[in-house]
Amino acid sequence: MNIPATASAALAALVLAGAAQAQPAQPTNPGPVIPGVCTYNNQRALVTSLVGQSVAARLEQLSAAVQAELQPEAQAIEAEATTLQGQQGTLAADAFAQRAGALQQRAQNFDRLAQQRAAELQYTEQQQISQIAQRLDPILVQVYQERGCGLLLDRSAMYGANPAMDVTDRVIELLNGQMQSLTFDRMPLPQQ
Repeated sequence: MNIPATASAALAALVLAGAAQAQPAQPTNPGPVIPGVCTYNNQRALVTSLVGQSVAARLEQLSAAVQAELQPEAQAIEAEATTLQGQQGTLAADAFAQRAGALQQRAQNFDRLAQQRAAELQYTEQQQISQIAQRLDPILVQVYQERGCGLLLDRSAMYGANPAMDVTDRVIELLNGQMQSLTFDRMPLPQQ
């Protein structure tokens, strides 16, 4: 079972995607700077800011801890399944069925726990991103006003724009000045 690694892989994919967006290919002639039009790439700000990198590193640690927690039980279930399969011909049918049923229940319990841990990691990530977003909102307003923007476009939804209109680096600079890291542990899912 490698379900928690899925959360880790998703985060790694987000980091790699953000890194790819951090250095977009620029056309040789990016066109004119349009006064009052600004672009901003939120994902790049999240991934390349100090706090974003800190969150990614901490989530990797939490994912590794979950993997270490779950790995022994996954190996024990696999070993028991192999043993039981080898004993299938020598055990009485009812004894085999009873042990197989107990093993199936154990495997289902393990799957639920692994899914819960993956959901907790995802929830934890969402909460940290939410905290960063709360800090980003007033920074975006500040930069919007500083740069005299009349229109702020999402850079990740655009094919290209003159880099002089991109305010992302300034937003990252201000965010880095306000917060470099967040301290957190894996969070339990909220009660429904």
